[in-house]
Amino acid sequence: MGNENNAFGDNRIFIIFALFWVFLGWLGFILALAGFFYIGLIIAYFILAIPVSVYYFVKKPGFRMPKEIVGVSLFIFMAVTIFSFFATPTIFSGRDQGAISEAAVRLAQNHRLEFSTPASSEFFKIYPAPKYKFANCINNWNKDRGNKNFLESKIASIWCGASASGKALNFPGFYYTPNGNLVTQFPFPYISWLAIFYSLFGLIGLIVANAVLLFLFLLSFYILARLFSDKSPSLLLLLLTFTSFSFSWFFKFTLSENMALAILWISIFALLNFLRKQDNLNYFFYISSAFLLVFVRIEGILFLATGLAVIFFFSKTRDYIKNDLLRKIIIPLIILAGLLFWNFTKDIYFYKEMARALLTTFSSGSLETKAGIGLTVSYFLQVFLIYGLFSFFILGTIGIIYFLKKREWEIMVPLFIVLPSFWYLINSNISPDHPWMLRRFVFSILPAFIFYSILFLAIWKEEGRNKRKKLLFVLVIVILLLFNLPSFLKFATFSENKDLLKQTAELSQNFSARDLVLVDRQASGDSWAMISGPLSFLLGKNAVYFFNPSDLEKINQEKFNRTYLIVPEENIGFYENSDSGKKLKFFRDYNLKTQRLTVEENQKPLVILPDKKIIEVKGKIFEISRE
Repeated sequence: MGNENNAFGDNRIFIIFALFWVFLGWLGFILALAGFFYIGLIIAYFILAIPVSVYYFVKKPGFRMPKEIVGVSLFIFMAVTIFSFFATPTIFSGRDQGAISEAAVRLAQNHRLEFSTPASSEFFKIYPAPKYKFANCINNWNKDRGNKNFLESKIASIWCGASASGKALNFPGFYYTPNGNLVTQFPFPYISWLAIFYSLFGLIGLIVANAVLLFLFLLSFYILARLFSDKSPSLLLLLLTFTSFSFSWFFKFTLSENMALAILWISIFALLNFLRKQDNLNYFFYISSAFLLVFVRIEGILFLATGLAVIFFFSKTRDYIKNDLLRKIIIPLIILAGLLFWNFTKDIYFYKEMARALLTTFSSGSLETKAGIGLTVSYFLQVFLIYGLFSFFILGTIGIIYFLKKREWEIMVPLFIVLPSFWYLINSNISPDHPWMLRRFVFSILPAFIFYSILFLAIWKEEGRNKRKKLLFVLVIVILLLFNLPSFLKFATFSENKDLLKQTAELSQNFSARDLVLVDRQASGDSWAMISGPLSFLLGKNAVYFFNPSDLEKINQEKFNRTYLIVPEENIGFYENSDSGKKLKFFRDYNLKTQRLTVEENQKPLVILPDKKIIEVKGKIFEISRE
């Protein structure tokens, strides 16, 4: 099976276009690793790469822009642009998206990932002395093992540095380094990608960054389908992907799944193109995209392993590699190993989090009972149903079985690549609240099932070519679309925390840059959207997420002009009844109003779509006396 004579010829136009963005991802990542992130270097890349690409198209014979790819690209561009109008930058602290946004903005501001503020420096002192813990760790290492060479010394320094540091509890998503700086616990490539666009366009750049990634995914997904099907089924695949809630929803969040979605499906297309035509351009296209994915998300390591297994499975690509094993496999893998080690030294806290997650997942104490698993399966099925995923999983599974029986190995390549992520169908290792939990499926599993659903339907319709099959084909497509539309239409134009930043900026005018501002986790009405982050990294205040009144006795408030506490009405008693309660002096009232998704407790165990609600929070700002 395969549509060899598709509208895109040998696909060189898309390859050069995709490589332009893949190289941009690599550039931002390397600059972040090196602690030398300057926007001038990014602009230089654009100035150099764009004319080189244009020159390549103009001078190379056989290049032309097919009308089909022009039309599809324009359609995708317009759709993504419309989606962008209903997105609000996710810059509030408490959950991954806020910490990732802050890390990106800090990288753009400071040119490196480590940073500190007067507030973070003071709260760092509350923790046990990391410098002494680091020194003791090094001494013990030397005593037990000895440092016989540079590599072992470097490993000892990394290990002891990670052991001596701790989570910055007042700055969610960050760790303290032994020197007291803050550093992210998330992968660098997506952070640097966001930082590039923030540097170019300001806060709106966070939305532009995701828009580029969504555009790349949709275009590569369409062209991938065109390798195996005609134009009509590919357009239907695009339509059903557009109207699937998960893609339009998580596009609005600064989560690494957005970059993984684009790079994964670009790399899958690159691999399939390489399987069809073994040349250096196609191989380099695959290696550069698949290697970048290794650093974007931890699953990228497994995706690379399955991709290399595919290469050695097919005789033509296996022979291509064997002709120059050193240059085509050994040297690239050595380079990858070096980059992994470099990344490990800089992003140790991400790997520390991954190790903790794996230990939790596989520990005997975390295994679920049979009844618990049954409830989980029931819950997941309901979630998949209400968000329109279940029909794709059923039809996609039928398609997978069909292609396996037909031994259509080439069309099974996308499944083989993403197969390691199917573990999430058994254990997603994420909090079960929806739609949050769908992020585990959005970048690999859901696109795979949509892909096999449409291709199976297209081939099934063509077999026999009778009117009954064509009518049934249309009916199934309509049913898939109807399952998609309720969640898609309800939330396509909805954006959480809209206008909250504007209100936060107005609130910030009560404080100077030399005040200390302590922010209760519920000050905005949502502990997953705390205003402490943007108060600090966007509005220049010494703001801190605050949860322990006894910490006031441990920090040096004399370094700040005044100390304030922002607390909602329902939590005022907690602070007034603490040992520091007598120091609270009423300063002024405040109120914040925004919109969020909410799921009422009484809706369980029946799973239904969240409600869109206007949330209004009233509270007080206290000045904390030092007497």
